This record gives sequence, C-alpha cells and structure tokens, in this order.
Amino acid sequence: MTVIKIGEYKIDTLSEFQQSMPHGFDSIAIDIVGFCNAKCKYCPAGNDLTNKGKFIDPALFEQILQKLIEYRFYSHSTNFHIYCIGEPCLHPQINTILRLLSKYNVRTTISTNASIVPAFERDALESVDRFLISVPGFSQSSYDKIHGFDFEIIKKNIIKLRKSVEELSDGRIKFDLSYHIYQFNEAEMVPAKAFCNTYDIRFAPNYAVMLDKDQCLDYVTGDMSFEELKDISKEIFLGVLDQQIKDAPRNYCDFQSRFLSVNVDGDIRICSGFHRRKDPDIVIGNLITDHIDEIIWRKYHHTRCEKCIQA
Repeated sequence: MTVIKIGEYKIDTLSEFQQSMPHGFDSIAIDIVGFCNAKCKYCPAGNDLTNKGKFIDPALFEQILQKLIEYRFYSHSTNFHIYCIGEPCLHPQINTILRLLSKYNVRTTISTNASIVPAFERDALESVDRFLISVPGFSQSSYDKIHGFDFEIIKKNIIKLRKSVEELSDGRIKFDLSYHIYQFNEAEMVPAKAFCNTYDIRFAPNYAVMLDKDQCLDYVTGDMSFEELKDISKEIFLGVLDQQIKDAPRNYCDFQSRFLSVNVDGDIRICSGFHRRKDPDIVIGNLITDHIDEIIWRKYHHTRCEKCIQA
C-alpha cells in the first residue's frame, strides 16, 4: 500500500503529524449542520442526506474544539470554517456556536447560500472575519437549474444580511459573493457585479466544478454515462476542468494531506466530496471517542484516496 508523504516525513501517528506539520492543518471544516437545503447536483450535499435534520450540539462542538487544540491540529494560521457541505445558517443555536469560537480564540468565515438570515448577535460575530455568499448565477432561471430557491428572496436576504452584519460589527466583517460560473450564467455576471458594488460586497467569480468526487471520478476514468456527460457538457466548462486535472500534482492530494473535515457527530471524513450513503467507509473515526493514532493512520492510508490520487 502506498504511504502518503509530506516533506520528508511519513504520516502514521499523531506525533509524526505534529512533527511534519507543526502549524497544524492548513484548513479545518466542521459541519455544524449536517445537510444543505440547496439542491446543487454537482455537490455531495445536494445528493447525500445521511445527516438530514442534524445540528451539532454546542457541548459536542466545544469538545471538538478542545481536541483540535490538544492535538495541535489547529493554529492561528489555520483557515477554520463552521461549514463544509452543510448550510451553517440553518443552525438554531449559531450564536452559541460562534461564542464558543471566541472562547477558544478561533477565527472563522461563514459560507452561506443566503436562503435564511439568522438573528445574529453582536458579541457572537466577534469570531467572524468574513461571509461568503454562494450563488449559482443572478436570475431565477439559474436558480431553477442549481439551488432551487426564489431568486428575489435570495437578493433580499443578501441585502438584509449585509446591512445587519455591517451594523453589528461596525463594518469590520467583509463580504464576498462567490459567483459560480456556468455556461448558462456568463451574461449575468455584469448585473451581479453591479449589485455587489451597490452593497459593498466583493465580487468573486469562480468556475463551477464537480465537487462530487464520485461524479468527477466517473468523468476522469470514462465511466460516466453518455446521457450524464451530455447534460454536464451543457452547464460546466469542461475545458476548464480538463486543464485543472492536467495541472493537478500527481501522487498527492491537498485535501488528504492538509485539510481536516469533521461532521455533525464528530466523525472525521477522508474527504467531503464522497457520499457517506454510498460508501460508509469514508468515515475514519470519531474525534472524541476513537484513538487519534488510528484516525491519523486511516486518513493517510485510505484506499479510496489512492484511487482518487491515481486518477
């Protein structure tokens, strides 16, 4: 079995991880909500409802934070997120969650589809540096294809969220509009940017990709059905995807090496791009109840990762 290496160290145990990566993971994502209410067909969250209806308990969230600090997985250079594939703003106790971050001096960003605007409280927002608003275009037609929301409600929610957070944080917290570029929404980038300029939101376009790793693997290996490929070719810029695959480093995965993904139960996932309902083996242990050396070994020796890296 291939052993994944970072620098000169092979990662088998916690002590080897700490020696190899003294500043912890580059990024850590904890899903405080186990599901997403958008219907994105290129994202595992839109297809995997294993944890539908689940919200992380604040007590468990605090335990997870304590473990991340104890194991030196987290440092002040780590990008910390309270989302991965779940929609964080659905959590009914999001202010409590954010206050816990402040308690442990952890900074975070919040990514949201703006389908709901929580009643944020001033002290809770002290741990937040930025909001990322994910949009699949800037028309009802585009929303019908991807998120499935009412576009006019989304616009109103973005404005409401922007104004309320600006007031509560005295303008400290920044906003990005993460605009996913599809073939069908290129022309909508102009009004989207104008909207951002009006409300002091950074316009951040990026090409839409297949976050669903099973789907992406089928594309790379040629196992995707003709009908699915034909459908995707009308929406995603496959030429961009092909170039990304060509440029990707071989025998290495940044997600495996430098990213930690934790679900609402405290389980560690090898990757947020695979469906748990299709492959329960993507969960490699619980951060609270399982031995950390066993989790580390599974993370860096998983056969599913080998298959993906080879592709």
